[in-house]
Amino acid sequence: MNNESKSFWILSVVGVVFGYVSFLLNKSLQSSIIPLVLAIVVLYASATVLRKILKVNEKMKWFMSNGGWVYVFLWFVTWIIFYNL
Repeated sequence: MNNESKSFWILSVVGVVFGYVSFLLNKSLQSSIIPLVLAIVVLYASATVLRKILKVNEKMKWFMSNGGWVYVFLWFVTWIIFYNL
């Protein structure tokens, strides 16, 4: 599996997991802005960790095109699904 695929799948799983975590934070804090800010921070932190794991010297644009947008989409969809239960 190449680095692009690894980045895509790891960020996809992190997006779903953090979507649920955002739901729990939203439920306990009664604020919608804190999970949004934390989702952005987690995306940046995930890219930093993936940079070291995959040993790539790419910029954030590479991570956004190789799973970052999917992370944002899955995070948002997961958060909305659990929020509406």
